[in-house]
Amino acid sequence: MRFFHLCLAILFFRIARAQDTTWYGAVSENSPQRISSITAKTDSGWRMVNYYTSGKMSTVSLFADDSCTIPKGDRVYFTPSGRVSRRVHFEDGKASGSDIYYYDNGKVLASGVNRDGAPDGEWEAWYRSGRPAAKAFFAGGKQSTAGMAFFQESAYPGGSAALYEYLDKNIQYPASAFVYNVQGVVVLQFRITKEGATQDLAIIQPVDPALDQEAYRVVSGMRPWEPARIGGIPVDTFKRLPIQFKQ
Repeated sequence: MRFFHLCLAILFFRIARAQDTTWYGAVSENSPQRISSITAKTDSGWRMVNYYTSGKMSTVSLFADDSCTIPKGDRVYFTPSGRVSRRVHFEDGKASGSDIYYYDNGKVLASGVNRDGAPDGEWEAWYRSGRPAAKAFFAGGKQSTAGMAFFQESAYPGGSAALYEYLDKNIQYPASAFVYNVQGVVVLQFRITKEGATQDLAIIQPVDPALDQEAYRVVSGMRPWEPARIGGIPVDTFKRLPIQFKQ
């Protein structure tokens, strides 16, 4: 008999959004890694810098409010090696204006324009060599041209049902947490590489060391994913995965 329920909600990070959970503090050698961020007031707004578990910057964002929920201006994403991977503009809390994705060599992978938080007008993608890869037109956030979807989300093999099944079969409620009726939602974030590997796994909302360790252990053992694609080209993306432990 299982004594827990799993609550799963995967959020796709291609469409940029504010990260609403921040963990501050040191990480012990025996604990799962946790993502950290630094927020500071500037003349232009509130600047937030998020970091990979390696300590290198992952995103630099600007917000209009001190709770960092209304993005404004440019948001810059970085690869684990420190190169710019995406630069997207925000207005009135939504992605609006230029949006450019880059290869790690600095060449443009894809570019287009967003309006009110969704792709709008013409978008193009190029292979690393610079040869055109795909072109699509969007209206009202929906692709208006036939053929392959220009933006394709990463997917677990077999879909959400297979992911639920994997978690249900592998997560065990830690005995110490069960005895003391420790419950809560552990939220993990990780990167799905263009090869489908799970990397930079980190806990962004901890609950209890035993529950955190168990969630970390099981998610780190997942099968390779089908990577996200832009214009048919595999790209890295981030996922956020909440897991609820409840007796």
